[in-house]
Amino acid sequence: MDAIRVELQRSDLLIVLYAPELRGGLVELGIAYALDIPIWLLCQAGEKVSRTALECASKVISYGDLEDLRTKLQIESTD
Repeated sequence: MDAIRVELQRSDLLIVLYAPELRGGLVELGIAYALDIPIWLLCQAGEKVSRTALECASKVISYGDLEDLRTKLQIESTD
């Protein structure tokens, strides 16, 4: 946990590619939230996303396929 916290403290943004099977593996999201680091939550359209993950996210990006995700990330990074 200390190594994760140290790395996150050096970050300006955390991007999380959400998958339901990672329910217990979202420690990074919680640490980033506690450190007030912006969190972009990427989730596939129609996928059930945990309420906690959604509440921690500063931005939620829903995508259909990888090309759609690539396009949306390029648009977000230029804003």
